Amino acid sequence: MASFDPSFDYIELLGMTPSDVLSAGALRLRKAIVAKKKEWTGKEQNPLYQQEARSAKERLLQFERLLGEQDAFVAYVHYQEEARAEKRQQQEAAIGRLIATAATGTKVLTPRQQELLQAEVRSLKVPVSVLHDVLRIMGIKSGRANRPRPARPVVPRMSNAMDPAILMETHNWLKVLDKPSLYTLLDLPESAPPSRLVATAKLLYAKWSKALPKTSVCTAWEKATQACITYLKDEEGKGRYNRALFNLRIDQFLKRVDLVFAGPTFGKAEQVLLTRVGVEDFGLSERTVRECLIARATEVGVVIETPVKVNLTLEAQIQCRRCYAWNAVDIHSNCRRCGSSLYQMCGNPACCKPAPADAKVCQHCRLNLAKGKQFAGLLDLADTFLKQGNAKGAADASTLADHILSCTETARRLACAQRIRVLTTSLRWSVAHKCWSKALVILQELVVLAPCWRQSDVPSLETITDYVVAARKKLDSIPASTDPIDAIRICLTCLRHWTDCDEAYHRAHQLCRVLEQNHRYQEAWEAVCTLAEQRAADQDLALWAQTLKTQIDDQTGRQSQHESISAAIRNGHATRQPLVEVGASI
Repeated sequence: MASFDPSFDYIELLGMTPSDVLSAGALRLRKAIVAKKKEWTGKEQNPLYQQEARSAKERLLQFERLLGEQDAFVAYVHYQEEARAEKRQQQEAAIGRLIATAATGTKVLTPRQQELLQAEVRSLKVPVSVLHDVLRIMGIKSGRANRPRPARPVVPRMSNAMDPAILMETHNWLKVLDKPSLYTLLDLPESAPPSRLVATAKLLYAKWSKALPKTSVCTAWEKATQACITYLKDEEGKGRYNRALFNLRIDQFLKRVDLVFAGPTFGKAEQVLLTRVGVEDFGLSERTVRECLIARATEVGVVIETPVKVNLTLEAQIQCRRCYAWNAVDIHSNCRRCGSSLYQMCGNPACCKPAPADAKVCQHCRLNLAKGKQFAGLLDLADTFLKQGNAKGAADASTLADHILSCTETARRLACAQRIRVLTTSLRWSVAHKCWSKALVILQELVVLAPCWRQSDVPSLETITDYVVAARKKLDSIPASTDPIDAIRICLTCLRHWTDCDEAYHRAHQLCRVLEQNHRYQEAWEAVCTLAEQRAADQDLALWAQTLKTQIDDQTGRQSQHESISAAIRNGHATRQPLVEVGASI
């Protein structure tokens, strides 16, 4: 038979608390034990609880024996009371961490969060009362979820467009003339400037306003041209009209969508079909078509289980300028939707003029239209290389573009690449020889031609500018009372680190003149020789150095003769006649 286990909580087995056990008498405890034995005896009949019931009855028997020893019983109850207090603290700490995670810095928990916390507490075999106590201690209250509702998908129409009523009235007159838009009425592209649109509209209005008799066609021309003058007179009005045209295409496409949604099923095949119709027939992007499908499906209650991503290839196709439909060049010479003539845009960025769909060469710049995209891509590549200062890459791309079409654009890029090559070579030489003035001029020009050019071995424009400003400030700070030879040393030091500094050179040149005027020929000659070494191409410095050398020799000879005479006078060996001659020579 197993002995008494102090670590086991017999009080919890009875469903009581330590304070209840201490306040209850021995008779009440024995009645509680008997009641529990009967409960577990009933459960023992079930095979599922048989082992657990036998173990519980054995524990109850052990606790009943403990009642006979009063001191041991009291000590055990106090021990369990302390153990329960410690366990309660651990449970409160664990639950507090859960609540802090759920609250995320707030003092409110939603009902759903409280339900999840209660489920978690039960899984940890912790009383729910502990959760309520911790919530009360932490000051957490119950509240509703304050999340913004997900935005309902909307049809991607453009805002700030022309009023639909005005657009409808204008296009009713265009229907009489069988024209889909005001641009088609004027026979001008959408990219035409407002001044040209208004000028053309005024000419047409002047013609049809005088036409007689006043038929419906004449009236339609008058009203439509007047609308052009009114609504296309500036960029703002033209933009509103263009956005209204886009919204009109969206509405026309949605009619096709509603037609398909009204069918018995809607799956992958229907999504592919609508995407192809929206892109090829209405000139919409795949993203716009997808947004239209999702918005309309949400509105009418159609379930799109898995949105299909469709990739359409529009290579070798031309978009109609009237209805924006795409047409295969090798199949259609006129638009398959509206029947208007198809035009393709010249790929030359300097031309960009329309050409007939079946044309092989642009009649304006003579570019092979089949190589238009390649030509434009090469020019863009050359411009990218020029910005980076890659002269070789820019020259290669420009040469390839020149083989396709020899024009001023390729010649300009080739010349720019050659100039960048010359500048970078000269810049590296200037940096190697510390010619910062020249390097500064080269960098200023190079920044204009290649703003993204960077080399690790070449200082930046800002670095050279800061150094030049600091050096000039140091030269300007030389006091006027400084000895000329000290000032010359400062200038020569500056010239050693900045070889083409004109300020330091001219300052040293002037100071050498001052030394020469003060008959300090030796110091002046040494300074001039140093200047001549740094400015080898200056022949005047070499001649000046020779002149100073001659003056030094003359000064040395006179000084030697004067010293010899002085010595002779001191020794008493000089005669009157030589003294007179020497004095006369002096």
